[in-house]
Amino acid sequence: MKTTATAIAGVLIFLGFAILPLLAAETQELLKNADFEEDRNGDGRADHWFSYPNSLSTSSDPVIRTVRETNDAASGKSYIQISRSSGKGTLNFSQHIPLQTPELQAIRSNPGGTLALKGKIRNGPDGGNAAIFAILIFQSTNDPSRKLTEKVTTPIVSAINQWEEVCITFKVADIIPPNSELIAIDVNLQLISSKGSADFDDFSLKFE
Repeated sequence: MKTTATAIAGVLIFLGFAILPLLAAETQELLKNADFEEDRNGDGRADHWFSYPNSLSTSSDPVIRTVRETNDAASGKSYIQISRSSGKGTLNFSQHIPLQTPELQAIRSNPGGTLALKGKIRNGPDGGNAAIFAILIFQSTNDPSRKLTEKVTTPIVSAINQWEEVCITFKVADIIPPNSELIAIDVNLQLISSKGSADFDDFSLKFE
C-alpha cells in the first residue's frame, strides 16, 4: 500500500510539473511594452512597436508618437497618439509577434482556447477615430515553403472621446485554415479618419 501511495504521489508531482509550464504559457503576455512606457532609444516612440508607413514622423504631420510624462494616460505616464491634419488611408502603429515555444505549445495543445486582445482607446477631440485589430498568420503544415495565409479579426472602432476598454476575443480553431498552424500575430493600432487624432494605452494579448 505504501509503495502504491508513493507511486501515485510521484505521478501527481510529475503531472504538476508538466502542467505548470502550460498554464504559465496560457497566461503569458505576448505583447512587449504593452503599456508604451519604455523608450530606451529615445526616438519618441514606444520600443518594440513600428509605424506604417515607416516614414511617419514623431514631430511633423502626420505623427505617431509617445505622449510621455502626462497625467492624461489611461494608466502610468505614457500613451500612444496618432494624428494628422489631412490625408487618405489609415495610419498604423503595430507589433509583430512570432509565436515561439512555450506560447505555440499552449495554443497547439488547446486549440479550443481563446486569444484575447485588450486595450484602451480614445478618439481625439478633433474628429479622429481610433481602431484596433489583429492579423493572424498561418503556415501550411504540408508545405512550410508555401505562401502564408492571413486572417484579419473584425476591427473595433472607438465611438467616444474618453478612454474606453475594448476587447477582441477569438478561438484559433474557429479561423485556422485546413492543414495550417498559427505562427505569428500582428497587433495593429490605427487612426482610420482622414484627420484628427487617436490615443492608445494599456494593451494586452494573452492566450486564455
